[in-house]
Amino acid sequence: MVSMVALVQTTEPDADDALATALQAHDESALAALHRRYRQVLISIIMKVTHDYAESEDILQEVLIQVWERIGSYNATKGKLSNWLKMLARRRAIDRIRRLCAYRRATDRFELESQQSQFHFRPNGGSDICTADFREVIERILSPLPLFQRQAVSLSFLEGRSHREIAMLTHASLGTVKTRIDLGMKKLFQSIDSQRDKIL
Repeated sequence: MVSMVALVQTTEPDADDALATALQAHDESALAALHRRYRQVLISIIMKVTHDYAESEDILQEVLIQVWERIGSYNATKGKLSNWLKMLARRRAIDRIRRLCAYRRATDRFELESQQSQFHFRPNGGSDICTADFREVIERILSPLPLFQRQAVSLSFLEGRSHREIAMLTHASLGTVKTRIDLGMKKLFQSIDSQRDKIL
């Protein structure tokens, strides 16, 4: 039997047919051979959509998993294996960008709404400076949150730090900071009503 390594050096029709057959037989070495044969082509396609090499590498891994799981749906009579792979890569990259854009829009909306919400608390006297009692109430509300969520929410709403500043202070990515604040605030919204009379 011809090895998978040798297959990637043969003519495309022979190699692709053999790779597809081996993949459908759940031959793991065929997946590695497919990766060697098409990695650069697929990365190039994904990069045209994402313009981010690290992101493209992650998407390529997702494509390979998808190939492994869906190879049974590939039909050689309907088109070349290479075209099927390119289609999967392009669709996966577009889906990732759509999800990222949707997430960013949602977090941006959430941040804007939060800036206008009851989380911009003021003590009863209307002072811009949190009193000791007020801070104590807020810290008690924050205390059930996991450490990193509590830290991010506290820096944002008690100290007025921007997401970018929090990312620098906590050595976390901007996306991680937004996620921590997002998750933390969702939990806080569930408990804030019981404390409303103490903080508004």
